[in-house]
Amino acid sequence: IKKGHEIYATVRFSSNLWRIADITSEIEIIKLNNSSIAEFKNLFNRIKPDVVINAMGAVSRAVIGDTTLNWKSNFLSLVELVNAMEELKNTLLIHAGSSFEYGKASKVKNPVSEENRCEPVSEYGISKLFCTKYLEYYANKSSNIFYDFRVFNLYGPFESSDRLITD
Repeated sequence: IKKGHEIYATVRFSSNLWRIADITSEIEIIKLNNSSIAEFKNLFNRIKPDVVINAMGAVSRAVIGDTTLNWKSNFLSLVELVNAMEELKNTLLIHAGSSFEYGKASKVKNPVSEENRCEPVSEYGISKLFCTKYLEYYANKSSNIFYDFRVFNLYGPFESSDRLITD
């Protein structure tokens, strides 16, 4: 925003935007019904993005006991997003992966490095690893650029009081 870039944020209709309330007047908020290929294509045709940051998906703590939400929110939504990007050329997609992709490896070797084998121990971790593998596969047949970051314990302003750092 400070550098003058146009910023668009896609959210669910049910999203609570309290964490970004101070900047909503400076960005365009786009509410999506179901994160479908058609919705993404319409959006991409309208805004022609240079960079897409994929931070959508289920949070592991929020989906315990829901066996389909991980797949719909993490993997299938990414597949829809990537397929909708087909008509874009040389667009950068930055995807938020997860430390949960390492699973058992994080218990064996600490700190975890990218050389560690991925052995997820939860559906959430498996769904995030599927995302990584899908991006690896798709990168070989696309003119777009894909980066996958495995995120570990983010913290900062507005952190929930039941998280590690705030405890």
